[in-house]
Amino acid sequence: MSNDAIAQSNVSPSRVRTVIEYILVYLVVFASGGLLYQTAQDKFLIGIFGLCLGAAAVYVRNFSLAFIAYLSAFTLLLWWISIYTEGSLPITSVVGSIMQLTIAYLVLLIVRERFIGVYVNLIAALAAVSLVGFAIDQIPGLSGLYAFLPDRGQFYEGVAYAFGYHEHLTRNTSIFFEPAVYQAFLNLAIFLLLFCSPGLVTKRRMQYLALLIVALITCASTTGYLIFVLQLLVLVLRARRLDPRLVTVVVVGAMSFVVLFYDKVEEVVHDKVAHYLSGSSLEEGVTMRRKFDVLADMRIFSENLFGAGFRDYGEKFTSLSVGFIRPEEMSGSSNGVTKLLAVYGLPFGMFVFGSMLVFFFRYVDDFILRLTAIALVGMYFWAETLVLRPLPLMLIASTFVFSRTIAHSETPSLRVNGRL
Repeated sequence: MSNDAIAQSNVSPSRVRTVIEYILVYLVVFASGGLLYQTAQDKFLIGIFGLCLGAAAVYVRNFSLAFIAYLSAFTLLLWWISIYTEGSLPITSVVGSIMQLTIAYLVLLIVRERFIGVYVNLIAALAAVSLVGFAIDQIPGLSGLYAFLPDRGQFYEGVAYAFGYHEHLTRNTSIFFEPAVYQAFLNLAIFLLLFCSPGLVTKRRMQYLALLIVALITCASTTGYLIFVLQLLVLVLRARRLDPRLVTVVVVGAMSFVVLFYDKVEEVVHDKVAHYLSGSSLEEGVTMRRKFDVLADMRIFSENLFGAGFRDYGEKFTSLSVGFIRPEEMSGSSNGVTKLLAVYGLPFGMFVFGSMLVFFFRYVDDFILRLTAIALVGMYFWAETLVLRPLPLMLIASTFVFSRTIAHSETPSLRVNGRL
């Protein structure tokens, strides 16, 4: 839209840019685990990549030479893995990963220091819609309220909420393909509200926290609960530095949840964690899927230190799965850390995870918060395979957008680098 057209429509350029920023951040979230996105990943990825390039052409004047150098190294590593595995890592996957990292960089470059506020507002809006959608799904006879929406096969709509998603009908998934993915976005928003500066007044932050906690409860995600408990512990340690009202909202909300849903907490957290920590090996037999995934991945990784690629990984994982898991579940591991090592190998794994660690040491100078943030991301990667998606890759891209001003526990902020 030209400036003349904007002026004639009485819409200020700043308002147009704000709308574009929210759309771009939504697309990052959508491409990082959206259920609808999973149905046609290639088409959506190309479309989102094109939109980001278009927005960058309008709002970005300079690009970081350091990022271009990093992207080149990223590309060369993936290309080498593809050659080494004789095409087991297909070129389409290489190109897709490059596009994901570029999207992360371009969106940060456009939204800049406003990203935290935009993200928190967006997730709060998705949480509110998800609670309404989840309530509709739980009440018999209300399916007619969304029957007129686009039918995607397993669910309806999928942009604002995945209505009638039968695979997880009793758990809140919002727009994501499973609750364990949704919880990560909720927990990240909670972390930003508690320990960063989203540019919101205290009352609005309290409202958002209450909303996000309720949405998190409806996810019934083991990982989500554990991450929230970890944040709660850090919150108690940092209580003197934070607004007492924020602390009260979180602590009272957590205690009320444990009291009201104690049986669910014990089932989701205690039993699963105890089972996960029990000793066994592939030879002895593994009755829990997530533990099997780790053991199978590490077996494949030990035989392919430089990466097996997706084709060979899939074949090896299937052969190891016989007799342990159902045939329809033999598509691959659910563990992002071990699967990335098995598919891409040790050099690329160290390159990616090492690059992500730079973010925490560069921008978070408080030791407790740094360890907490690393633990939260690590727990998510341990539970999901969405490591090479735009939002996680922003941990890498941010290094090339923001200056070395670090986020303090009292007045955290990120300053945009003046030289890009």
